[in-house]
Amino acid sequence: MKKIKIAVVGCGGIFSDHWRAYNQQFEKGFDDFEIVAFCDIVIERAQEYADNWFEAKGSRPAVFASVDELLASGTEFSVAEVQVPHNVHHSVAVALMKAGKHIMTEKPLGMTMRAARLMMDCARENGVTLKVMENYRYDEYERAAAWAVKSGMIGTPRTLTMLDTGIRQWYWDWRDHKYIAGGAWTLDGGIHFADLWMNILGPVKSVMAVSGTYDTTRYKNFDRTEERQEFKYRNTRSLLKVNPETYGEPVESDLEDTTSAVLEFENGVIGTWLVSRSSTGFNERKIIIAGSEGALEWGEGIKDYTGETVVSWDKLCDMYFEALSEEEKEFLFPGGLSHSIALEQREFFDFYNGKRELEVTDEIGYLDLAVPYAVYESAATGKKVSIADVMSLKEETYQKSLNESMGI
Repeated sequence: MKKIKIAVVGCGGIFSDHWRAYNQQFEKGFDDFEIVAFCDIVIERAQEYADNWFEAKGSRPAVFASVDELLASGTEFSVAEVQVPHNVHHSVAVALMKAGKHIMTEKPLGMTMRAARLMMDCARENGVTLKVMENYRYDEYERAAAWAVKSGMIGTPRTLTMLDTGIRQWYWDWRDHKYIAGGAWTLDGGIHFADLWMNILGPVKSVMAVSGTYDTTRYKNFDRTEERQEFKYRNTRSLLKVNPETYGEPVESDLEDTTSAVLEFENGVIGTWLVSRSSTGFNERKIIIAGSEGALEWGEGIKDYTGETVVSWDKLCDMYFEALSEEEKEFLFPGGLSHSIALEQREFFDFYNGKRELEVTDEIGYLDLAVPYAVYESAATGKKVSIADVMSLKEETYQKSLNESMGI
């Protein structure tokens, strides 16, 4: 079988995770793809990964500083993996899709709903596949959590609670700027959680939310501490511990740092979602789905009506694997892959070769994007916002200036 030729567009921080995912595929014996080009506006980053590929595989990918250079070069490839700042997702992807390239793009699908819609329309006009990366749901523990709820281990789901709070004063580059990032952690991380919840509970119907901004000053050149921020569920870079005594140059952020939302799901489940990066002294990452017969707490496991843990988080994962057939295990975790991004890459390559369908399509990515934007739209208008209105572009109060900044 002819190898799938890939161009990587964007070699910044998140690509280090994608690079580890590629390496796990190599380790597990997958050899049906080849990276032929690395592209980044910081050419040295692209060159470093090209050197790494040469050391690992013996061939040297081409290196480019822009998508225009990549396309003009005549380099042969069929798939582009896109990891660029949110505000240029659509322009980069559209240029590649017009050239007939299939796309795997990091979340969010676009910086706004309108940008995402432009991408989806372009994919259909040019007969190419557009996939958004939502890797969280591919994790074995997330698979187990979804299985537990869907198999009735907590009865009928009733409520969703998520607390995602802590303090962050260090500067996170473009993610601290509204017209590059679109929104703060409610969007950047929240889109992953929206995907997890709706994969388990079905679509969100409406959102009522408020937002606040308490700490606008960020600091460059901080030193990380040896101590890790401890969470029972998913450590996050957005709450990594740093030494305040080493904070350098101050930078003003123009993004909110706190949102609080009530989510109404189509199946009647009510969700409460608090996100804050200005909660001094209150660091918490907690997700709970409560049902008629118990609750599932991420990182803890299944709890009975008294709140006692009756199935631990690890045991739940073991039970899930015991319930899978060997064929199902190979389908979900081919070759023993465990890295969630490797699993998502693998799925795309198998889809490309006609072996399976995509689990997360661009339509799912579009629905995922509508949830955090419903939060922002509700906070901006002071009213309950329907997901349908956000998806149809009927509600764009918050997004209006973002769209104008991108010229769409």
